[in-house]
Amino acid sequence: MDKKRTGRGLAMTFVSLVPFGSNELVAEKEVWLASYERLCLNPTPKRGFGGAPKQAALLLFSVAVLLAGGAAAVRGQSALDGFDPNANGIIHAVVVQPDGKILIGGDFTTLSPNGGAAVTRNYIARLNPDGTLDTAFNPNASGEVAAIAVQADGKVLAGGSFTSIGGQTRYFLARLDATTRAADSFNPNPNSDVAAIAVQVDGKILVGGKFNGSLSVGEQTRSFFARLSNDTAALQNLGVTPTAIAWTRSGSSPQFTRVTFESSTDNVNYTPLGNGTATGSNWALTSLSLPTGQNIYIRARGYYSSGLENGSESITESVRNAFLTPQPLLNIQPIGNSNVVLSWPTNFTGFTLEASTNLATNVWSTVSPAPSVSGTNNVVTNAISGSRRFYRLSQ
Repeated sequence: MDKKRTGRGLAMTFVSLVPFGSNELVAEKEVWLASYERLCLNPTPKRGFGGAPKQAALLLFSVAVLLAGGAAAVRGQSALDGFDPNANGIIHAVVVQPDGKILIGGDFTTLSPNGGAAVTRNYIARLNPDGTLDTAFNPNASGEVAAIAVQADGKVLAGGSFTSIGGQTRYFLARLDATTRAADSFNPNPNSDVAAIAVQVDGKILVGGKFNGSLSVGEQTRSFFARLSNDTAALQNLGVTPTAIAWTRSGSSPQFTRVTFESSTDNVNYTPLGNGTATGSNWALTSLSLPTGQNIYIRARGYYSSGLENGSESITESVRNAFLTPQPLLNIQPIGNSNVVLSWPTNFTGFTLEASTNLATNVWSTVSPAPSVSGTNNVVTNAISGSRRFYRLSQ
């Protein structure tokens, strides 16, 4: 067995041994190890962004099952699709937005998406999910972009070796407006390259790079690593009902690339509920059947890129203790062809009866008259002339 390293990872050549004098052909197959991650100490310094050495890289070898079919079978699992932005230089940072669009930063000056004509994009760009260029996004940095982070309000933090970006003079660190993509008033003005950015749950911004010395960043003395205040509040709320979870986020909270939801009865052992679906910066999980009449804990975890050249993944967590009450059953009883009687138990308080004529529009209005009490039920008699109507109890 011969081992060799290539630009794509680790390959091993396996040779079948046959008896001496046999006419059987020797089968030699080069088999790629699927899932080559690294966890071994590498004492040899490597040069990173801005010439900074990368010491002691951890390498984890996660060896997958070798397929009997050989190299072709393993390689076939990683076939390229039609996605081909075709940059003319190195990509240092990749951030996937919740809408599927992809922010990239690096040392490129043009992109030729999917075999098309070259389009100028200096050091930072945004791609559509299919690899084509998002033409509305063009901050036009003057130098290399090494790190990107996105806030929940859509603003984009960029760090690198540039001195201007988004139409403004900005040394090595900037924040781009969510709508115009112009550099906003955020201007810490570090005195040298920024290579790593991470946003904390409270909105504060961690930056690392080559800056150091007197008044090196934010008019303070910091050597190579600093935390910056944010002029925008970080807002979030984790809402829970028996059938849905909603994690609403805005302001300077970090924007996630994926979210998971879990439940627990003791805040120690958690059971996965599923992955969230993004709507803007908000995440939700529906069609649930959470237990009622008892205390439960709901944990939401959001994942996003951070660190040197966006090579790390950060996690933000929110836990909500909820006591969910059972949902009332809405009884509907037609009376003739012109009226319908709607009722629900009076021990369910805080509910409003609403109606809609079109579920697709999701527009609901409060039903009148107000409910009256009859025995142990709230009762409303409603005329049903006209178009079809849907009813619900909303809390």
